[in-house]
Amino acid sequence: IQVSGLTPGAITSGDISWALGPRINSSGRIDDADMSLRLLMTTSPEESTALAAELDAINGQRQQLTTEVYEKVAAQLVSQSNRPLLFASDSSYPEGVIGLVAGKVSKVFYRPAVVVTAGDDVCRGSSRSIPEFDLAAALEQCGDLLLSFGGHPLAAGFAVTPENLPILEERLVALATEQLAGLDLHPRLNIDAEVKLKALGGDSYKEMRVLEPFGQQNPEPCFLSRGVEVVECRSFRNHEKWTSLRLRQDGVMWDGVDFRTLRGPDEVPRLIDVVYNLRLRRWGGDEVLQAHVLDFAASAID
Repeated sequence: IQVSGLTPGAITSGDISWALGPRINSSGRIDDADMSLRLLMTTSPEESTALAAELDAINGQRQQLTTEVYEKVAAQLVSQSNRPLLFASDSSYPEGVIGLVAGKVSKVFYRPAVVVTAGDDVCRGSSRSIPEFDLAAALEQCGDLLLSFGGHPLAAGFAVTPENLPILEERLVALATEQLAGLDLHPRLNIDAEVKLKALGGDSYKEMRVLEPFGQQNPEPCFLSRGVEVVECRSFRNHEKWTSLRLRQDGVMWDGVDFRTLRGPDEVPRLIDVVYNLRLRRWGGDEVLQAHVLDFAASAID
């Protein structure tokens, strides 16, 4: 909790999903999962501090590795831009991060995505999907080609021989072509309310926390505000497509962050209609509400 920069007693389901969970999982992805087990079982404050710091460093390595592999996969997928299912394989892709990479590919391109670590004897793949395509059912129809497989409609893994890998790709693409034909494949945001920024002050955030825990079947409340002025927009130091924003509407100022749309400052209009969740940022003992941007478009409101 300390190395994640969280506050005991004020931890949300999002903190567990995006801050604690990745650090605990990181050692198993690129090192030895025993380290995480030792952290969870130790009664020594000194050992827990040392292990947490080490896991935090490993998680940083995992993030960097995931980014590097994603960039390689994205380059490999350029020729597949019109396919209904994206499929990338290479012997250099580390097995521990291919699921994360497949998830990012699926989110960015809004297609089912398969990423495979190719081996001499066995190829291991991880896949992520969209609601319109059932991965588990698709792999079931490819069972005769696979050494093993398992998962659920949105995420699955498998093992296959090198000889059957191209046949598997061909069959999965054919299944996706059949099932996704004629569909408008674009991600959709379910907006709970259209509001003014000033309507979300006071105890609004605290009242929304009563709806926790948030997750796949209980998403965070999602808001739309129109005609919001972007007073300031700048990139994060280590990521030019992540932005920090100052937003103003009817004299009310809000901070915002955008890790999702991957549009740099020069791509952000002066006046926007913005969709967002609320997040509480803690810094130096202060608590500040932020708009966690999910999407935006140029506003027609002057």
